[in-house]
Amino acid sequence: MKKKWQYFASLGALMLILVGYNQCIMQDQIQLESDASVYDLPTKTVDTSSMEATPTVAMKNFEQINLTMSELTGVSVTDNNVKNTYDTVKTLMPVDNNLETFLSKDQISITRLAGTYCDRLVENSNLRQAIWPNIDFGQNVNTVFANDSTKLYVIDQAISKFWGEGVQTGQSLSQARTDLFEMFEMLRANESNNSATTRNLVKGVCIATLSSANVILL
Repeated sequence: MKKKWQYFASLGALMLILVGYNQCIMQDQIQLESDASVYDLPTKTVDTSSMEATPTVAMKNFEQINLTMSELTGVSVTDNNVKNTYDTVKTLMPVDNNLETFLSKDQISITRLAGTYCDRLVENSNLRQAIWPNIDFGQNVNTVFANDSTKLYVIDQAISKFWGEGVQTGQSLSQARTDLFEMFEMLRANESNNSATTRNLVKGVCIATLSSANVILL
């Protein structure tokens, strides 16, 4: 029972981190769009009465998110576990591409779907080796993560695979790595020293990066 409560406590904290992180990024994107409209001076007057406003920043809808997660992880959308989770949460995920309608329920559902994709990814030896080839998933936590460089390796590989090279740079990348490292340490606290925990920690990093704004924004 104690382990179950620890699991849900860690999951709840992860949800809060993701909601706060993604809303921060999305607000920054909206602000950038707003700033651009203020400082971009028109060179001539154009009649826009018949034009519909098209936002330059948008998010993926439920179907696009599902397909993106499948492509990034290599896990098929037809996987039974994925399909069951998707059928459960798709009505609670974004239905269109309007960024301003994004709510915490959307993030929770996206995180649940990412959780299933990451579970299927990490439990598949071929798929996980394609992203983290230097991690021995059969070893216990203290052996695999004996130093911080290995933890950062897991984080950096996930960022590179799921966010792409150069998407996050400078201070933004540094902050993301710090936040993910702190989350890693939080998830590791009081957990058993075995290979199951090793896999679960990698799943946690996977979930956090796969369900982030860097993946769900268009």
